[in-house]
Formats: sequence, C-alpha cells, structure tokens
Amino acid sequence: MLSYSFFSSLHCAFMCGPMVCAFLGPNSRIQDRSLWYYNISRFLSYVLIGAVLGAISHTLSTHLPKIGATLAVFLGVILFLLAIQQLSGKKFSAKFPFLEKIISAPTSAIRGVLIRAPKNWRPVLLGFMTGLLPCMSLTPAFTMAAGSNSSFNGAITMAGFGLGTMPVMFLTPAMSQQLLSAIPLKVGAIVAACFLFIAGGITILRAF
Repeated sequence: MLSYSFFSSLHCAFMCGPMVCAFLGPNSRIQDRSLWYYNISRFLSYVLIGAVLGAISHTLSTHLPKIGATLAVFLGVILFLLAIQQLSGKKFSAKFPFLEKIISAPTSAIRGVLIRAPKNWRPVLLGFMTGLLPCMSLTPAFTMAAGSNSSFNGAITMAGFGLGTMPVMFLTPAMSQQLLSAIPLKVGAIVAACFLFIAGGITILRAF
C-alpha cells in the first residue's frame, strides 16, 4: 500500500493539489499549521473509512461466506480494471453521462460546504472530506480495504495509503506549477498499475 500510494500520489498532486492551494492558500510551507491539520484529518478519514469497509467485508464473509467469496473476486476484478485504466489513461465512465454526474456531485457539495465554512475550520473539513471525493488513486485503495476481511486490516490498509501520499501532499502547495509539470506522471501511473495488478490477485486469492 505504501508503494502503490507513493507512486500514484503524483495524481493527487495534480487533482487535490490545486484544491488545497485554493482553500489553504498557495505556497504553503511545511511548517504551516493549516497544512498539518489538513493532512492529519485526511489521514484519519482514510483510516475510518477503511475500518468500516473492512468490517462490512468481514461481516459478509462470516455470516454469508458465499457472498463474501463472490465479493472478493468482484473486488479483485475491479482492481484489475482500475490497473488497466491507469495504464490506458482513459476513464471507463466516459460513455455514461449519468455516472459522470453522480461522480461530480460529491465534489460540488464539498466545495459548497468549504466555501461557507469558517476559515480556521477549512483545513480540517477539507481533510475529512477528501476521503469522500471520487479519485482514481483512492478508489483502488478503498477496494483493497473492502477486500481486507476485517476492520483492523481495512484501517491498516488505508493508513498505508495515507502515509504514502504524505510526501507529495505536504510538498505540492510549496511547489511551482513548472516544477510539478516536469515530473513524469506516466511513470508513476505504470508503477502504480503494477501494484494494483498484484493487489487484485491477492484479493481474488482470498476468496479461496
């Protein structure tokens, strides 16, 4: 999870980075408290959601073992598809406009809440709400947490994801757009896809 999230976190820099700069201010320094509040609350939101997803999969596998096994295979296949998406750079939802609207709805709602929130609370709210954003890096991580078969493993899975994204999400607000654009995003996507293939295989094997 650390390896996957670290290599896929360049995507976070381009997607969440501008949002962080918009609400926390550009050129934030690592020692700024707002940046720490944001990253700590973001980390906690990942861990909590991971624990819930892990608990759900554990309940299914314990009380409905056949459904639990089917879910593990289903989640593994999703991870394979997400890995292929990473390599192709294309969105599977492009042919489904209604799905695009469903995906964009949380982003619009979160933006509205943050605009109305007091300035001092924005870093914390932004961090907690980051876990609810549709994200091509976060979705595979949640899928892995859902296939972890326990609340503890789900929490640990997402803790690994959160830690792997910390370097980029601390540095991004202080980096210039020119420097950020010089990073080979495609390389990170390829490496991240390799870890997704491995995670998909492990998730499917859990069904057996």
